[in-house]
Formats: sequence, structure tokens, C-alpha cells
Amino acid sequence: MMRAAVISYAGFAGVFLSSVAVSRLLGVEGKGIFSLFITTVNGLMIAATLGLPQGHLYHSSKNQEWLRHFMANARHLSLLTGGVVALAYFLGGNALGFAQVTSLGPVGLVAGLVTVPLGVLQMYQRQYLLAMHRYEFAKAAGTLSLTLPLIGYLALYVSSHASVNSFLVVYVAAQLVSFALFSIPAHQVGPTQARFSFELARRSLTFGARQFASDIALYLL
Repeated sequence: MMRAAVISYAGFAGVFLSSVAVSRLLGVEGKGIFSLFITTVNGLMIAATLGLPQGHLYHSSKNQEWLRHFMANARHLSLLTGGVVALAYFLGGNALGFAQVTSLGPVGLVAGLVTVPLGVLQMYQRQYLLAMHRYEFAKAAGTLSLTLPLIGYLALYVSSHASVNSFLVVYVAAQLVSFALFSIPAHQVGPTQARFSFELARRSLTFGARQFASDIALYLL
């Protein structure tokens, strides 16, 4: 647990350094657009979870048999809920001409459509590693997703390709790499995944609704 805590603090440092790098390299206007994207997708990811990842962790901790359906459910539910929320917000907002959406540009729209379901899937992945009592892996997955983009931002600056669009591409690529890397230990430490379980999803939704409400309230605050 102490090692997991140290890894978490490293993630906080990564967020801080990334924020400094974005401010320095993109300037005021670029930083504003990029921050709008990050804040928006984080909110949409929270909305798209419906508290289900936490519900899966709770029920899998009580009954180990549910672990066989954990990531199978994660893949389907993240694509369904994350995809629907992302499509509704980005495509709907763009069609209606919402400035918060149109200001992101085409690259921002595509990045948002990819990042939201991927981010929800990453939440499931971290909860699954917690359910398997691999706390260091769970915290390391979160830390990597926060710090890996920083390396890409610095690489763009060195190569003189620092722009809002290039930062968006690097951010999405970093999340894909982070998820792929931690899919390896998640596969190794867990049981063979069975098919999608509607019963686990139903139970998780009932439990997760309370976590969902608190997450939304904290985000809005």
C-alpha cells in the first residue's frame, strides 16, 4: 500500500509538470483550448461510467466468480456508454454549433470520440487490478496515463511541432499505449474471461449509482 501511495504521488507530479509544459508551449489561447478538451472528456468519462466500474469492483470483491466477467463486461460497457455519451456530446454539439465543441476543431472532435470510451475502459482496467489486489499496478496505470503525455509534449517541442492539434494526438496516443501496456499484467494476474454478464452489470449499476452521484457532484464542484 505504501508503494501504491508513492506511485500515486508520482502521478500528481506528472499532472503538475504536464500543466506547466502545456502552458509554456501552447500559450494562453492554446492552453485554454487544450484545457477545455481535457476538462470536457474527463466529465464525459465520469458521466459515461454510471458507477459501473466501482460496482464491478464491489461485487467481484464479494464473489470471486464475477472476476471471470469483469473485463468482458468492461469492453462492452465502455464502448456502449462511452460511445453513446461521446457521440451525443461531440457530434450533437457540433451540429448545434455549441462554441465549447466547435472551438476544438475536427481533430478535437475525433480525439474526444476516441478518448471518452477509452478512458472509461481504463477506469475498468484499474478497478480490475484493484480487485486482483495488485494495487501497485492499478496506481501505476493511472500514473502512466497522466505522465506519459508529458514525454510526447516535450518531444513535439524539440521537433518544433508544438500545436494544439499535435498535443491532442499525443494525448490520445499516450492513453492507448498506457491501456495496452497494462492489459498485459491484467491478463496475466486474472482468470480467463468469460462472456458478458448481464447479471453482474445489473448488480453493479445498482451499487454504482451512489458512487456515480458523488463523482458527478465532485466534478461539477
